[in-house]
Amino acid sequence: MEFNKSQSLSTNICEAFTYLSRLGNNILQAKTAVNHCKVLVQVMSLSTSPAIMKMGALTTTNRILATPWLDRILIKKDILFLVGKSIELTSDPLQAIHNFVHVIMPTFERDGCIEGYPLLKKDTSLYYYQAVMNETVRSLQLYQASGKEPEVALIYYGRLVKIFERITNHMKIKNQRDLFIHLLKTGRQFIKLFTTIAIPYFTNIFKHFRDSILAIFKDFQMSTRVLQTICSHVKAEKDTILASHVPAIKMAMENVLYQVKILLSENNVPSDAFVLGALKHRDITGAEVSSQLPREESSEEEEEEEEEEEEDQLASGSISEMTPIQRPKAKVPSKSSRSMTTDTICRTSSQVPMSSDEEEEIDLAMELSIEEDTDDEAMPSHVKKARAHDASNSDDTSRKRGRFQPNRLKEKNGDNDISLRRSMSYNSDEE
Repeated sequence: MEFNKSQSLSTNICEAFTYLSRLGNNILQAKTAVNHCKVLVQVMSLSTSPAIMKMGALTTTNRILATPWLDRILIKKDILFLVGKSIELTSDPLQAIHNFVHVIMPTFERDGCIEGYPLLKKDTSLYYYQAVMNETVRSLQLYQASGKEPEVALIYYGRLVKIFERITNHMKIKNQRDLFIHLLKTGRQFIKLFTTIAIPYFTNIFKHFRDSILAIFKDFQMSTRVLQTICSHVKAEKDTILASHVPAIKMAMENVLYQVKILLSENNVPSDAFVLGALKHRDITGAEVSSQLPREESSEEEEEEEEEEEEDQLASGSISEMTPIQRPKAKVPSKSSRSMTTDTICRTSSQVPMSSDEEEEIDLAMELSIEEDTDDEAMPSHVKKARAHDASNSDDTSRKRGRFQPNRLKEKNGDNDISLRRSMSYNSDEE
């Protein structure tokens, strides 16, 4: 009775899946088509024999990816799900990943578009790379090498490692921050799975398949070097979010070294066959750099270099040949020093031009007001001398023109002032 119920349930699920899959041909909107595909995947997961329904779900997924939807912008984030399912539902997922990495993505990067993949654009290529990377990790996680021949397992691991090396190199060339975040996350997962699944398997068969295993390690080493370069680039960019993933992936790469050393020691390989060395520091383009940390050119260092160049030129006696940038800048006088100098009258376009006599009278009045307000003790000596010289010159000119200046006479000669007062008092008595 229970068997009949389960059989009837499985039959009903298959009939429901077949009915729903027929509706996909009449869908005109991209978002509706994606939701329809997700429903089919959920129905397929309820069945006890999903292998029968894989072909229908794969056909629906590929039809969505091959349709030039007018509202494709609404399903940008769903492309990650669609590409992942199109790889997962195939009979040979590794071959599908291989086609994406070696054929589809390089053709798109070279030509900017590819026939049969209208959803693969510059703004959606990120999701394609992420989906391929996710399925690469998933393929390594689900593969069981224990029940297969060693030759078949080594070929599978070799293809998988080459795919991982190629996809990491593609992501490095793209040089996009979102790709780096995803690569650091999934790259750490791949390295940990390779360390816990593949290397112990290699340890057991190393004596019989030494060359094949060493070839796999060589390809794997190329991918870890790319990851090391990306980690150095992330530190140089000082991106805190990206830098937070660096310690974990570096620890995973260090663990690979220990596992390889264990593999060699258990197979009695001479110790000199395993050599550790410091990697050369390279930037994202592959060029060698002096250190892991970027060189920061601060303004202080530039000033020190300029001072050293000036000292060298002074020592060689080539001051006249100095460039305008290298010559020392003249000090700008402060407000206090500018106020102590002789005052000048600035004439604007709105002022009426005056005669020379009026200008001289204004100059004398300005000098007299300055002398009365200024404290002689607080005034510098060189300013006193300059003003005394100007005062003597003005007195000479005033005498020539017959002008009487009692203040100037008092400062210049006190005896003349006394005689003048006596003569004035004598005249008043007579009157």
